[in-house]
Amino acid sequence: MTERNTEGKTESGRLVVITGRSGSGKDVIMDQMLNERELKQLGFRKLVTHATRAPREGEIEGYSYYFISEEEMLKMYENGELVEPPTQTGDSLKATSKSELLKVIDDAESLIWRIDLSRAAQIVSGDFFTSEFDPDLAKTFEACTKVFLIESEEPVLVLRRKERDGEKYDPEQYRLRDEQDLEVLNKFGKFFSRKIENPQGDLDSAVKEIVKSVFE
Repeated sequence: MTERNTEGKTESGRLVVITGRSGSGKDVIMDQMLNERELKQLGFRKLVTHATRAPREGEIEGYSYYFISEEEMLKMYENGELVEPPTQTGDSLKATSKSELLKVIDDAESLIWRIDLSRAAQIVSGDFFTSEFDPDLAKTFEACTKVFLIESEEPVLVLRRKERDGEKYDPEQYRLRDEQDLEVLNKFGKFFSRKIENPQGDLDSAVKEIVKSVFE
């Protein structure tokens, strides 16, 4: 459990968590939010995770990911420096560090964290931060966190998945993932503070609604 001396600190940054089923538009929403004037004025940026692979063309160290070796990531996990076990995604392992989250408190940074539903469910259930940080830190994170479930109609989800995956589109893989996601939603969906739809062709409305709720 991570501890910090927060005595004398009067202000923390904000943590916005974005989640949703595959095809709900999490990445597009996050990118658009970072271009919104109100959030740019507050210095919002995306929370950067670690990945065990070399940067691809166009990717930037410290912005796209923190690129490290698999050995380094496993060592971080053994030392309790990650908030989650390394997860296999494509050709690399990915994970989020405690130090990145702690920038909300230590450096008063405001971050947008794009995560999957299973991780978001742990957050809204109240178990995640209390299991990783001491009570004072956990309370601070929970107080400054707003969780949004961004949903869309099934045909739109399928269309977006096909456009993104192209020839690699495999409906069977999504069927298994959807079963898991729907199970999570049935159990934890009522705890999400915001449920904002991202309909096809109306991205601006969805983003503005989310930005507005950040300041409520």
